[in-house]
Amino acid sequence: MNPYISVRNKTAKTNSIKQEMKISKETKVGILTATAIAILAFGYNFMKGQDLFTTSNEYFGKYDRIEGLFKSNPVLINGYKVGSVTSITMDRNDSFRLTVGITIPDDIKLPKNSIMKIVNNDMIGSKAIEIIFGNSTEFAGTGDFLVAEQDQGIAQAVSGVLEP
Repeated sequence: MNPYISVRNKTAKTNSIKQEMKISKETKVGILTATAIAILAFGYNFMKGQDLFTTSNEYFGKYDRIEGLFKSNPVLINGYKVGSVTSITMDRNDSFRLTVGITIPDDIKLPKNSIMKIVNNDMIGSKAIEIIFGNSTEFAGTGDFLVAEQDQGIAQAVSGVLEP
């Protein structure tokens, strides 16, 4: 058996396999585009403070004033961030009260009489929502309204101390 013929047959076989496995340029561009869009969507939601891989419950509270609270501000339990503010809407029919929506993971169960309190998050004046647990035996479900309170700001606290 001639060794050159054997090599020629192997080369012909590998060339035919390469041609069968060849992916067109259009397919490569399509896969790259789909991957880029998926990364963009994930990054956009991540920057908004939303996690795509966990399930969460949404709760609401009605406030007269929110003084510097924005979407994606933290929601705290005992000083630890467990969620974020997801929506702030103004109800024009209810004397312009503000409805604030928060999300927290669904493994954290809130009693129905829990309080959503707007507090100062730092000395600069950024705001957060502190969850104060109630003593109810019933738990709030997603979409429920909790009791809404607001902590006095730094300026109000200082002016109260300085008044004669």
